[in-house]
Amino acid sequence: MMLIPTPKIIDDYIKEIHTGSFVNVKQLRREIANQYKADMSCPMVTGISLRIVSEAAYEEYKKYMILDQITPFWRVVEPDSSLAHKLTCGIDFLIENQIRENISL
Repeated sequence: MMLIPTPKIIDDYIKEIHTGSFVNVKQLRREIANQYKADMSCPMVTGISLRIVSEAAYEEYKKYMILDQITPFWRVVEPDSSLAHKLTCGIDFLIENQIRENISL
């Protein structure tokens, strides 16, 4: 059985990642599939949901400028990934926040 993860599922998962930790997308997919007792998580829908979560979080940041109240998507998105190149925030935003949290990839 394949899990089709909603943005809410992805958002909830990311919010549980501890400061300074990084989880790659493969691990995220595996862990949410296990959580929902599925064999796997759809890679395409996971990517789409992750982009939705990332863009929504960045919109919130731009609106209120409060970093610690948004979903910390930089804990999942690798700066050299194809997703990172599509995000409105830009790669520098990801890298700056990963450096701030001492995340090394």
